[in-house]
Parts: sequence; structure tokens; C-alpha cells
Amino acid sequence: AGETTIHLYQAMLTRLRRGGPPMRFRFRCDAPERRRLLAMEITSHAAGQILFDVTSVREQSRTYVSLLDPNAPRTERLLCMCAWCKRVVLPDERWVEVEEAVDVLGLFSEGTPVPSLTHEICPACSNAIDGVLENPDLGAGGTVTFGMLT
Repeated sequence: AGETTIHLYQAMLTRLRRGGPPMRFRFRCDAPERRRLLAMEITSHAAGQILFDVTSVREQSRTYVSLLDPNAPRTERLLCMCAWCKRVVLPDERWVEVEEAVDVLGLFSEGTPVPSLTHEICPACSNAIDGVLENPDLGAGGTVTFGMLT
């Protein structure tokens, strides 16, 4: 979701369809009680087909975070999360881990409902994906990670 993320995936697919090398990177895909680091490999095949292969690299348990529960009732208040590293932007424009954002923003105090999430890409992830797109060797190497696990 998000215009920037859509644009970046379109750029990756265009490069692959033009004969570029596979793209490999690691990214966060968290659940309410788990931090997950996944690896994605995107390759082109005959007739312009694109294959997305995603595997689990590492997982960590964490205390339940209702903000990440897709079944939690939501308010119309929007909270922006990076689609790649799962950090949340604060009013001062810092991007922080979800647990820190919950604390700093005072979410869920006194039964406050869960805000709705909107997704974009943080500046750090945007710069990293630009590097992957500009440097085919970097993109093929699989060393770029969006959102480390602690």
C-alpha cells in the first residue's frame, strides 16, 4: 500500500522484465506477538512472468501489540507505519519501533481504541531500496535488510 511502495515495486518489476538480475532483500513482517524477518527473492522467468519467493529468516516473541492485530477494532485516527521495516513515524518525524511509538504516543492508555494504520516507506528504507535499484549487484546479493530484529 502507499504510492511510494507501489512505485518502488513497479520499478523493481520493470528492471526484472528488462532482463535485470534477481532482487533479494530482507524485510520485516510482524504479527501482534511476533517480530519476523523474512527474505524475498524476486526473479523473472519466461514470457515476462515474475516469481516472488518469501522465506522466514528469523522470528522473536514479544508482548502482544494490539496495534498490529488486523482484527482489533479501529478508530479513524491514522498512524503511519513503514511498510518495509514496520517502524512508526512520530509527530517530530522520527521513525521508531512500534513498542516505542505506543509508549511515546500514549496509545492504549485508559482503554484508548487502536488507531488505523496507513503504510508508507520511511526515509531509511527508501534510501536502501533506491540503492538496490541503482546497484544490480547490491540487489542481487541479498544483503540489504529493511528493519533489523533486536
